[in-house]
Amino acid sequence: MSLLTVRNMFVEMTGRNDLVASGISLGADKFINEGQRTLDRMLEMGKAGARYFVDLDLSQILVPLPNCRAVKKVFIGTSTERTELDKVGMTQLREDYADETSTITAGLPIYYCPIWARPYPGIVTATNYNQAWLLNDIIEAGHDSFNAILIMPPPDVDTYTLEVWGLFYSDELINDEDTSFWTEEHSLLLCKAAAYQLETTYRNTEGAKDMMAAVEYDMLGIMKDHVEEEIAEIDQMSG
Repeated sequence: MSLLTVRNMFVEMTGRNDLVASGISLGADKFINEGQRTLDRMLEMGKAGARYFVDLDLSQILVPLPNCRAVKKVFIGTSTERTELDKVGMTQLREDYADETSTITAGLPIYYCPIWARPYPGIVTATNYNQAWLLNDIIEAGHDSFNAILIMPPPDVDTYTLEVWGLFYSDELINDEDTSFWTEEHSLLLCKAAAYQLETTYRNTEGAKDMMAAVEYDMLGIMKDHVEEEIAEIDQMSG
């Protein structure tokens, strides 16, 4: 189903006709998108997982990850092979690669770690600081919807492609024709999650609790299906 259809279902379910006018959202989409993010956070398998690909620039060490909830694995691809990067702690990575980025011997990246890439204050300009290189692993602006990872050593060429496996939020529903996993496969559940978000704005504890119970009941069935899929035909490996 499209966002338009889900929006009409949501309005019919809640009776909040004031949230649309002539088919245009006057707040309905806000609750639908918040409901979608609620469902995303409840799902840890199946469609919650995604693979994000990005080409690396020469010497790039910071990799922003849009709408990423959690990183599971990171691979780097050359023209001939894919190699998994080792995850290490930030302290260890900082100790092993403590020098100014341009002085570190470049090569094929082999390590990664999640990093706090948000600056404070919210927007910074590296050239305003005496040691601008310290901001090589900061997202200077527009960081609010991004997590990030730090990779080392710096890439020695600009032909590598990074592949990140992780949990990602669904794309925001904006246009009437937009769809997502939730609109296509579980549109009624999405409406319930949106209604839960609406109930919380009423400060209606009991109503919100009842709606969340309905959401959790439906989610349990979805998660059971994913578990069955993951364990199907898997036997214990010898060795």
